[in-house]
Amino acid sequence: MEGLLPEERERLILERLRAQGRVLASELAAEFQTSEHTVRRHLRELAEQGHCKRVYGGALLISPSGESAAIRLREAVDRKACLAASAASIVRPK
Repeated sequence: MEGLLPEERERLILERLRAQGRVLASELAAEFQTSEHTVRRHLRELAEQGHCKRVYGGALLISPSGESAAIRLREAVDRKACLAASAASIVRPK
């Protein structure tokens, strides 16, 4: 994967984070044939954008539950309403 543009590396790192939940800077540096410093810079930028949390040696994907409740309330409102309607249809009053 030599010769990737910085944006391409960041996209690939983000894809890996989403698939595996964590990445190691040393493994990414070897795979992308670049320095660990470069990978750490990408991880720092992704963390600043809110995509991951930097940890020693790599990064972890930020779980949806890590977001504030106010943000989660506004997400997937139509799916939540559909689920609520389905649940309500099987509940019977005493």
